[in-house]
Amino acid sequence: MELTTEYAWRIFADTGLLKEYLPRIVELLNAPELDGTWVETYTDHLGKNFAQSAKRSRTRSGWDPVMKASVEAGVFETMFSLVKHYHGGQNLGTTAISAIDCVVHLASKANDDQRLDLLSRAVKCDALNTCIHVLKVHELCMHRYAAGSMLRVLCTELGYVAELTPAKTAAIIEYLCRHALDETESYSIQFADPDKAWQAYRITTNAASTPEEASDYGLRFFGLTQENCVWSVHGLLFPWPVPPRSHVFDIVRSRPAMLDLLLDIAMLPRPHWYPESIMQQIAGEIIAQMLQLPLGTVPGLEIPLDLEMKAALENEWQHVVLVANLLMKRPEWLPKLLKSWKRLDRERVADTRYLLHQVRPEWHGLEPPPEKLTAIYDRRGQMRVDLLSIIVTLTFADIRDVDLISLLRLTYEATKRASPISRDAEPTTLLDEEAIYGTLEWRIRVHRIPISIAPSEIPGTTCDATQQSPPPAVCAPLALLRILTLLAERGVLAQAQTWRALPAGIAPGVHLVHVHQILSDATIEATLNVLARRVAAQRESGKMDVSTAPWAARAHYRQAAQLAGALLAFDAAERGRWAHMLVGVRRELVLCLGNAAEMSNRVHDYGPAAVFANAALDVAEEAPQNEGIAPENVEKNARRLEVAKANLT
Repeated sequence: MELTTEYAWRIFADTGLLKEYLPRIVELLNAPELDGTWVETYTDHLGKNFAQSAKRSRTRSGWDPVMKASVEAGVFETMFSLVKHYHGGQNLGTTAISAIDCVVHLASKANDDQRLDLLSRAVKCDALNTCIHVLKVHELCMHRYAAGSMLRVLCTELGYVAELTPAKTAAIIEYLCRHALDETESYSIQFADPDKAWQAYRITTNAASTPEEASDYGLRFFGLTQENCVWSVHGLLFPWPVPPRSHVFDIVRSRPAMLDLLLDIAMLPRPHWYPESIMQQIAGEIIAQMLQLPLGTVPGLEIPLDLEMKAALENEWQHVVLVANLLMKRPEWLPKLLKSWKRLDRERVADTRYLLHQVRPEWHGLEPPPEKLTAIYDRRGQMRVDLLSIIVTLTFADIRDVDLISLLRLTYEATKRASPISRDAEPTTLLDEEAIYGTLEWRIRVHRIPISIAPSEIPGTTCDATQQSPPPAVCAPLALLRILTLLAERGVLAQAQTWRALPAGIAPGVHLVHVHQILSDATIEATLNVLARRVAAQRESGKMDVSTAPWAARAHYRQAAQLAGALLAFDAAERGRWAHMLVGVRRELVLCLGNAAEMSNRVHDYGPAAVFANAALDVAEEAPQNEGIAPENVEKNARRLEVAKANLT
């Protein structure tokens, strides 16, 4: 049978025939003299065939026979070649989009061995550099978008970073961040050209009918490329298996300007043309994950460890602190972080809803579904958690007094605002809508694993999350308590009440009256009273996950222990001044550490189990009698430690 456009449907309808002709199809797809119509027809059929296969069975289940034969024939490599070249004519317009479909579905369906095969093929055909080259120089926006989409697959699904040096990885990250920031209007400008506006007509189903409308859509379309860029950065920095923290440090120190660029992205206002964009939140998440302290211990809590484990944790810890210090050496890090927070405070539900309603009439995109507003507020909550987590880690690094004072009001107000509300509540008035959606974001916690294993693993249930941050009700108090503790240790807390003016270097917008109020005895007493109860509330939240999601339950208990430890550390810095208010916190700390040890044993993660159980015993031994620590709890933790040690030897 002749491989013509007219017979394409017949070939793809017969699996046996398709497998027979696949080598010849791939050979012809790589022939530069072919016309665009033929290439478009056959890549479109391949993309649709793979999409149908993806719908028939679950992700990561492995390729069907056609997919397997296609990969063996070289389809995967060919898609990168097609995106790089431009054969001419509008008929080739959907080729780049079909190429994305092929690459995405092959990667999403591949099992572990097949993903390694795809990675090997990608390296051999220099797929990553091809994508970067197309992003930089290809004349058509459609192909640049396709290159960004394929790059995201390479970095997040296939773990291409293993093939790169830290310096090369850093250079790519810096370029991707600059591309996301600097090229915002590039698609819009090209789509305004009558000779190139056809790209918008091919892309959007809500077809723009004029170059002017196509230009409007170009802004929205570039938003997708921006997301692909930041997701690629995420994949490059945090692959699977998780590398040591020195990996991130080596990358960041090669190009520390990437920190400025990520902060620039994080503080961008919500784009009117793409209000559902998650680019800013992912940029904040990248920085937060760069600064995530080791999960095998409880930050701020002195835990007895054996020499080998202590050395390993200290090495991980030190590299996180080094990255934190690199961040604080950037000249505008604090104003940018504060601006990212203020951006969230300025947004209103009604305004965001209006922007969503304007997507179709004004920007010619598909109208977002009603649930998109809730998704936006979920992402806002994740952004707040990211920013608060960054602050927590910075307090373990070389942060200045003026920076602590500059962050004081943010963390105090966040601590007050983080209050529970039912996610099932329905807004009944405009005021209720603002309150309910505005509070949803204060209930979010971050519990994420790398995208490459996400479809086949469930964080908290079948594996441990590689990024973990507590909800703002815990994260905000942690940040506030860490700031108060450092101020107390440095003698600033006692001095601040005598200030008649703020020290030089405090961020604009911070006022002396607020500093005096937050650091007053009355405010601290009221705050400690509330936070002492939050420890138990966070511990109780872990009970819901004990039977179904033990990894998640451990995270709850560990985070509750961290909050308890932060309360006790502040009291220690104040030389026991607040001890009368914190009676029972050590008992909670013992319970949380013991429960974290129990969950660790259940999931056969015995190293952390030993750490948590040992810490629980240590705290119980030093606790005063009025804490009321039950002897049976001490016995349980001793047994947990024995179980962990027995399985470690």
